[in-house]
Parts: sequence; C-alpha cells; structure tokens
Amino acid sequence: DQMLSEEKNISMRYSEERDRAEAEVREKETKVLSLSRALEQALDHKDELERLNKQLRAEMDDLVSSKDDVGKNVHELERAKRALEQQVHDMKTQMEELEDEL
Repeated sequence: DQMLSEEKNISMRYSEERDRAEAEVREKETKVLSLSRALEQALDHKDELERLNKQLRAEMDDLVSSKDDVGKNVHELERAKRALEQQVHDMKTQMEELEDEL
C-alpha cells in the first residue's frame, strides 16, 4: 500500500508539473502571437512611413527645382529689363540728337 501511495504521489507531482509546463507553454505561445502581431503592425507602419518619406522627398525635390527655375526666370527678367532700359536710354539719346539736328 505504501508503495502504491508513493507511486500515486509521484504520478500526481508529475501530472502537476506537466500541467504547469503546459500552462507556461500556452502563456508563452500567447505572448509570441501578441509580439508577432505587434511586429507585423510595426513593420507595416515602417513601410507606410518610408513611402510617405519618399513621397515628401519627391515633393521637396520638385519644390527646390521649381524654386531654381523661378530664380533663373527672375534673373532672366532682370537682364531683359536692363537691356530694355538701355534701349530706352539709347533711343532717348538718339531723339535728343535728332532734335538737336533739327
């Protein structure tokens, strides 16, 4: 009887250990699934941020390019203005000379 009782105790201890180990495994599996979902969401968010970053960089490049174009246009307009002012000055000078000849 004593031996049977010891075997039952040992069997019960092993059963309790198995139950605790199974519970621990389930808990860890749940944590792994939770972390996997969080990782997947973080990677999706990272991809979205990279796409947005790329889009914003393209917009910034376009703006810088158009700013350069505007700067060039302003420079060209100023040069044309100076040329026209010179032509006006030359014409005024010619008119004065013609008036003086008359």
